[in-house]
Amino acid sequence: MTDVDGDEGFLADPETIIAAAVTVVEPHLGDAIIHAAINQAALTRAQRRRLAIALTGAPELLTSGHPQGPPQIESLISALRAAGAQRATPPRCAHCGRAVHLPQRDGDLRICAGCDRRRRSERCVGCGATTSVATRDEDGRPRCTHCRPHNQPDSAGQIAAQITSLDTGLDRAALQELICDAVPQAYQRRRVAWELEQNPALLTGQAANGSPRLNALVRGLLAAGARNVVAPPCPSCGRTVALTHRIGGVRCCRHCYDQARLEICSRCGRTTPVASRTTTGKPVCINCFNVDAANHDRCDSCGRTRLVFHRDGNGGALCHRCWRAPTVPCSICGLVKPCHFADTDTPRCENCSRQLKPQHCSRCGKQQPVWSRTT
Repeated sequence: MTDVDGDEGFLADPETIIAAAVTVVEPHLGDAIIHAAINQAALTRAQRRRLAIALTGAPELLTSGHPQGPPQIESLISALRAAGAQRATPPRCAHCGRAVHLPQRDGDLRICAGCDRRRRSERCVGCGATTSVATRDEDGRPRCTHCRPHNQPDSAGQIAAQITSLDTGLDRAALQELICDAVPQAYQRRRVAWELEQNPALLTGQAANGSPRLNALVRGLLAAGARNVVAPPCPSCGRTVALTHRIGGVRCCRHCYDQARLEICSRCGRTTPVASRTTTGKPVCINCFNVDAANHDRCDSCGRTRLVFHRDGNGGALCHRCWRAPTVPCSICGLVKPCHFADTDTPRCENCSRQLKPQHCSRCGKQQPVWSRTT
């Protein structure tokens, strides 16, 4: 195995390692077929690394049917069998033993969706049956599909009543629309209603103790100009910014979340946010990740070996200079230009993106045009 930083670095050429393991099992398959199967099973370099590590440690995973390793093992075996492989054996569910798709994991073993549902089943407090949990009541107790509150009135009215008691100045119709936009699902509205019933102060500065949907409701109210609604400060730094993450059960800003997760980079020794990890799980910072030769490839456009910025569905690599966003009509200016979010209903060109209404950055706190958003 070739590593970049000794015995704990990134795999420099994972595809060659995978191909060698497959050739031992299926020597009659040609190199072109094997590499096509690898590209089909593992589209990204990170996936190929995981696959190479698994096959280096346990090459018998290709033939034993054992439900271990990353999901790319199953995908690779499926692609090989479709191409005529004879010895490659698909993994079997660790619980039921069936050779079916294994999307879930129980510890180090992979299991099918049916066994995962049975494993997660709980006793319904309504009918007493042990089955899949459809929802939970205000005390967190499980309820099945038949016993979930189908006939309960929608909680939007309860939320609206809590907000109206603050004299926000918003009319009832606008408030109802705002609630449904910020908290779109009925089960989310039930949870927010329970939260506000237990602690009405969540609307007046304590939303750091609330759910993500409650925080979305507070942001929506503030954007609509609601009176007496207070944006929650970050409990760690005190800044009034979007609380997009959680530490110890309390919501916080992205900056404080990153600061709480700083680690010493295994390459340069600096204490920084973790951008990636080595094959043994050691942290790597963004600068070391970018200069790592294992993350560089030959650009299909300019031919230079550079940091891969984008890969297409066939595994082709493009550097930052050569990649261009898809050209579609911008949803704001209407001009046909390279646009972000081109595969959505609201593509946006670079110029319009820069001219959007500035908002507080969740990381630095500055008022700037939005460049990107967290997940």
